[in-house]
Amino acid sequence: AMLPDEMAEHFAITGCSDERFGEVVAMLTDSEDAVAVFSEALSALPSYWKPKKILYVSSLPQTISGKPDRAAARRIMSEKL
Repeated sequence: AMLPDEMAEHFAITGCSDERFGEVVAMLTDSEDAVAVFSEALSALPSYWKPKKILYVSSLPQTISGKPDRAAARRIMSEKL
């Protein structure tokens, strides 16, 4: 993995619409230090995987089985940004 294991529980990567590019990589985080999580992702990921937008949420969306709910993450990004 490109990101440290301790980051896995603090963010979710999704896409969101963008006027200029059509869609961009976006990050949801439940960490109160969203800037640190974002900075760590920017330094660890290749340029084409780096999030262009970030959004703090109180809790990351999960499915009933406890896996990241990617559809909900995308919906949250589109509603909030």
